[in-house]
Amino acid sequence: MCSVICQGDKATDKIETTLTLYQGDTYIDSWSESGIRKITLYGECKVASGKTYRLEMAYSINGVDKPVLSTTNY
Repeated sequence: MCSVICQGDKATDKIETTLTLYQGDTYIDSWSESGIRKITLYGECKVASGKTYRLEMAYSINGVDKPVLSTTNY
């Protein structure tokens, strides 16, 4: 299971977030959520032991895309 919290600066900020999971360069799954001011997004799927995975978070605040955040783990 993975999760992120994405929060704007103002109470009226519209946030859109997508988490995408890859095994190497192969797409596995993605999860999306949108809301106002602060959102918590959860994703869950089965993974294989010993494989390397990359989780990317793409998000925008008030329609302005922000830099994609990424982490890799196995």
